[in-house]
Amino acid sequence: MHSKIEGLRVVWLQRSLRERYLLLVMAALLTGLGVYHGVWLPLNLTLAHQRPLVAQLSADLRQITVMRDEMQRLGKLPVVQPISGEALSRIFSELALQQGFSLEGWNIQAGKQHLLVSGQAEFARWLNLAAELEYRHQVTPLQLAVHADNEPGLVRIDAILVHGQGDK
Repeated sequence: MHSKIEGLRVVWLQRSLRERYLLLVMAALLTGLGVYHGVWLPLNLTLAHQRPLVAQLSADLRQITVMRDEMQRLGKLPVVQPISGEALSRIFSELALQQGFSLEGWNIQAGKQHLLVSGQAEFARWLNLAAELEYRHQVTPLQLAVHADNEPGLVRIDAILVHGQGDK
């Protein structure tokens, strides 16, 4: 090993000063290119591929944080006890009439702790009624089917509505 190093030293010293500088510059350039292609480009490509993933994970974290806060807020609310089907029927009918919702042709049947409703309505009015039932009275659909009707803007609705946890 020592003889190989000594041999390289002899070859180096046999070169002129100009050749030595040229070899040093070429070695520096090759080292720079090697670092650029071997380290910098792969790292840069990896970072470019990871940026969208980091953005997505950050958005997921924000959403999870919002959901956690909402769960904590909801956990502090008292448990809503279900009410009877007759009471649900009164709530549904009164709120529908307050909103100018026609119940003509609707089939409304009260169960033990649920309400079966089916009929035809304007889609936007149904959404408003369902939102008000949820917001003001905690009445939610246990099952809901909405089908387009032959007339534009009208839908056929079949729903089972419950209050609180209902009788699932």
